[in-house]
Amino acid sequence: MLAKILGIILIAIGAYLGIFEVFKLIGMSLEIVFLLLKLLVSFVLVYVGYRLLTGDSR
Repeated sequence: MLAKILGIILIAIGAYLGIFEVFKLIGMSLEIVFLLLKLLVSFVLVYVGYRLLTGDSR
């Protein structure tokens, strides 16, 4: 009886930790996406600024 209760508790704890790790991975992937978007915007701004500075009308 005690072993079954302990097994249920361990399953619940394991599931909780697994779900927590999945949400943490989702959060990290969203952070990576936002970082890439910020880098893309900064490169576009630098490119547009360079084109305006050099007067290249291509």
